[in-house]
Amino acid sequence: MKFVSLFPIALAALTPIASNAQTRGGVDNSIAARRLSYEKIAGYEPNSKVTDHNAIDLDQNEMMLLISDKTEDSFRAALKVFQEGGHSKSYAEVTVPGLTTSISKKTALSVSFNGTTIKGKAYADYAGGTAGGIVKFQYATGDIQESYVDCQVGGLPIDKQNYVGCLPESGNLKVDTGTEEFPYTYSQKENNKNGRTISKFSTSAQEKMGDCATCPYSEYNKFRIYYGVPNYADHWVTQALLGLKTQFTGPSGTPDFGDYGLVGRGEAAKKGSAYMAVYMYV
Repeated sequence: MKFVSLFPIALAALTPIASNAQTRGGVDNSIAARRLSYEKIAGYEPNSKVTDHNAIDLDQNEMMLLISDKTEDSFRAALKVFQEGGHSKSYAEVTVPGLTTSISKKTALSVSFNGTTIKGKAYADYAGGTAGGIVKFQYATGDIQESYVDCQVGGLPIDKQNYVGCLPESGNLKVDTGTEEFPYTYSQKENNKNGRTISKFSTSAQEKMGDCATCPYSEYNKFRIYYGVPNYADHWVTQALLGLKTQFTGPSGTPDFGDYGLVGRGEAAKKGSAYMAVYMYV
C-alpha cells in the first residue's frame, strides 16, 4: 500500500516523509541556530523547523505496517504505537535525586560521555531540593528530516527502536544556566518516551478545542456531539484494535467491532487515526 500524506501541505508541520526515510540522527544532535530557509516537505518550504512534528507520520506508517500483518498480536502492537508514539517529541524521564536548583521549562540541558554530548531542554518546570525528583530531558532536534533526532523508542516494536542518540542509563545532567552537574539514572527501554502521539491528539482535544477561551471549535464540536464523548477518535481506534464494542453516547450509536473481522477492524483503526484523530488536530 502506498503511504499517503495525512496532512494538508499548507500546514507544513504535519506532512509526509518520503516512504524510504526511516529518520535517524547523529548523537551530536543539537538545537539548531535560526535558518533563513528549511528543507522542503512535499514541495512546500516551511517557515520554521517542523521536523519533529512532521515525524508523527512515521507513527501512522508503523501502525499501518503492523495492522497489515492482520493478527491480534500485531493489532496490540499497533495500539501501543498509537498510544505511546515513538518518533515525535522524544524525551528521557530521568531520576535526579540530588537536584538542588530549579529548572524552568525549555532550559537547555546536556549530558556528556565518552567525548560525546547529547543536548536537549527541560520538558517542563522542575523544582530543586526534592529528593528523588523526576526530570524529563527532551531531546534536541535538527532541521534535516533524515537526521532530526536519534533516540526513538516509545511504544515502537523492539526491532524498530533506535538507541544510538539516547542518554546513557547513568551520568551527569548539566543545566546550562549554571556550572553544576547532577547525577541521574533511568532505564533506556522503559523511560524513553514521547510527548506527541496520535492518541494524545484526541485525548487532549477537549482541553485544546472545547475548553479554551475561544472554544468550542465548531468542527470539533460537531464530532463531539455526534459521538457524545470528547475523545471519540481515541475510543474508536482503541476499540477497533481490541475488537470491542464502543461506548459512545451520541447519535452515532455504539458500533461493535467484535462483529468485524481483522480486515474490517484494521481499516477502521487506520481511517480513525488518520481521519478522526490527526484530522481534528491539524
